[in-house]
Amino acid sequence: MWSGTADFHPLLATYQALFREQEALIRQRCKKGQVSDDRHHFVLAIPVADRPPHLRACLESLYQVCTLFDYGGTTSGVWDKIQVIVAEDSRDEANVRRHIELVDEYRQKGLQVVHFGLAEQCDLLDALPPHTRERLGHLLTTQPRDRFYLKGQAANRNLSYLKFLQLTQDRDRTLYFLIDSDQSLCVNRQTASGEEVVYALPYFHAIDRIFRTTDTLMLTGKMVGDPPVSPSVMAANFSTTSPPSSPPGHPARRAGLPVPRRGTAGGRRRVSRHGEALRLRRPAGHLPLRLPADRRTRPHRLPE
Repeated sequence: MWSGTADFHPLLATYQALFREQEALIRQRCKKGQVSDDRHHFVLAIPVADRPPHLRACLESLYQVCTLFDYGGTTSGVWDKIQVIVAEDSRDEANVRRHIELVDEYRQKGLQVVHFGLAEQCDLLDALPPHTRERLGHLLTTQPRDRFYLKGQAANRNLSYLKFLQLTQDRDRTLYFLIDSDQSLCVNRQTASGEEVVYALPYFHAIDRIFRTTDTLMLTGKMVGDPPVSPSVMAANFSTTSPPSSPPGHPARRAGLPVPRRGTAGGRRRVSRHGEALRLRRPAGHLPLRLPADRRTRPHRLPE
């Protein structure tokens, strides 16, 4: 399909149809008691601040991947193994309302989407024991309830972990997927006439298989050049909650990673990612990162 010599779109349609057929066979065998579907459930979080068009594009890409590859199948028109959290961080009330309308729209299409609003975020944060809240410090923001917006991507992602845990029924069989609102689960295919957006990667099938068949604890997308959010920075954030006995030195070394070297990509700082998936099991300071290989495609990201 990716050879460049074959007719891409008919092969892509066949590829997608094979996944749907596989899912139908799995459901059929499960109903007959021949097998049990022990694949992972996914809980995704999309932090968003005043960007309804970006959120729509992101939710549409999730809907398309679910429709075309049908991971986990549906019950009464609702995908069973995919849940989505829209983590609000908007200041403009009109944008909050538009985000809620998008959540309702895609819930009616079969996605299990919930709106994680500012008030609920505050309530979950206030429910933490005082000593835990103090230990976490600025990781979960210190902004007051009346200005609990525009907390920033990092704080909003960290607050999403509280909602993750609230929604989790089986931690051993749940994966948590963080994705930016300006990202979409599709790729830009290079063609003679330019780039073409295609839904060609079965993200949930592939990520589930990685976590089921390897000892991976955290999976992140490809880093290019000198990214503003490098593996060492991510490791440092996770190491913040490690016990005081953690060995000294560079945060990447503490996580068992090589210390990254600074570099540039065409003279620009840039990062290219499909989001991060992880399993919450071991102490946070000991999460190895595993980077997938490039497949002659790159993530599709909306312009600012």
